[in-house]
Amino acid sequence: MLRDPNAVTEDDLIVLGGALLLCLRDDHNGISVDYAEMADGADLQQDVTEALTNLPVSPTNPTIDPLLATFTRDDQFYEAMHALLAMTIPLATTNGADRAALGPTQIYVLTQLAAATTIWDCDMTLHDLLAERGLPTTKNKLNFMLAALGQ
Repeated sequence: MLRDPNAVTEDDLIVLGGALLLCLRDDHNGISVDYAEMADGADLQQDVTEALTNLPVSPTNPTIDPLLATFTRDDQFYEAMHALLAMTIPLATTNGADRAALGPTQIYVLTQLAAATTIWDCDMTLHDLLAERGLPTTKNKLNFMLAALGQ
């Protein structure tokens, strides 16, 4: 039986996690440079990270930890947080996220977002990404929500 080409398996996530680790570590072998030359100046890290936003929501996705480490190192790499939000917090089906149902990974991602500065000041799409998930759309409101959750 043929596999649904749109279905993402756990093996796919592991392969993507490995690809992400390769892209996000120091590029001593020039893969990013080769990619930029072949892709009209595109950035390999950014393109791989943006592709991760299409994965299904799964707080156990193995790419979460490398993305969190990358965002913690560089909070101007907005695409990392965009992917983290897309992979850990589903789109809202009501007027707000069920905050009581947020798991530890989701809370940790939101805590890292709340601790960042640059993304709140400069990312013009963050407000919409949070609103789509029924989450607070300002840093102060997110911190207030996290404090209410004991974070």
